[in-house]
Amino acid sequence: MAQEQTRLLIETYRRCAAATGGVNAVEANRAHDEMHRAYKVLRSTDAGRQAILTLIRDPSPNVRCWAAAHSLAWAEFEARQALEELVASDGRCAFTARMTLREFDAGRLSFEY
Repeated sequence: MAQEQTRLLIETYRRCAAATGGVNAVEANRAHDEMHRAYKVLRSTDAGRQAILTLIRDPSPNVRCWAAAHSLAWAEFEARQALEELVASDGRCAFTARMTLREFDAGRLSFEY
């Protein structure tokens, strides 16, 4: 995958991950689907995986949560730390981060859809 394609995909991933927290369920679901399509391409290369991993420090809690959840597969320590920080924040993504860790630890977390 070319560097420009990675850049465009990570921009899409970030924008859509942030939008999954919207109050309009139809728009949030549409954003999720677009983010997931970008994720499936990004995860296939080292550059793409690293690009997702950098988003675990994004200002948006939704972006951090998605990036950390996706990164558990290749950078568990860093991803777990980001999710634990979200849990401790007791912010709007705390519950999602807690459930993500619970499902990952139980071996039930999958993004194969």
